[in-house]
Amino acid sequence: MEEKSLLESIRLRPAMYTGSIEGKGICTMMENFILNLISSAKMEEVDIDLASGGAIRITSSAINVDSLIKKLGFLKKADNSDVHKHSLDLAVIIGLSQTVKMEVYNGGKIHTLLSLNGQFEISIEEGYLREDLIMDFLPDGEIFKTTDVDFEYLCSVFRKTAYLNPHIKISLSDNLHNDVQQSVFHYPKGIFHRMDLLITCLLYTSPSPRD
Repeated sequence: MEEKSLLESIRLRPAMYTGSIEGKGICTMMENFILNLISSAKMEEVDIDLASGGAIRITSSAINVDSLIKKLGFLKKADNSDVHKHSLDLAVIIGLSQTVKMEVYNGGKIHTLLSLNGQFEISIEEGYLREDLIMDFLPDGEIFKTTDVDFEYLCSVFRKTAYLNPHIKISLSDNLHNDVQQSVFHYPKGIFHRMDLLITCLLYTSPSPRD
């Protein structure tokens, strides 16, 4: 029996990689991708935009692009074990999206990945990008029961990510639904910021002790 490629396996069993084939699964694959961008060595910023038509855009001019370029290199290899170990988060987005276009800028060169229904090609050419990373992908409506990502749920996911990673700033924009919404998550004190908020809330809401 012929061994299936990792991308074929992802498309056959999407919930095994995202936990859900609802909109929450799309949030999960985005979160895994963002978490694997974080180097913690410097301040990093990521912008996420729910665009019209259901497409999602991830951009950044302050991330570790070297890790992304390495992922692209492993994707080009035929060895499933290397891809699974080093590039699984990106492979899941490729496998579960109708289209993907990812451009990574580094040292005067643009590394471009183009994908259609899990089939991809990678090219490198000289040029300049305004951002270090520009990634547009359209989740596959034939795989997910719904591709409509709930903005409030997305905020809860990346609020947690920002709490646990104080060196990252995440900006979310919703241009898909009727009311344009924006949220920014950056907590330099990390999880301690959350603890301070809970303590303050407790102090203000607790009944005063009786004499």
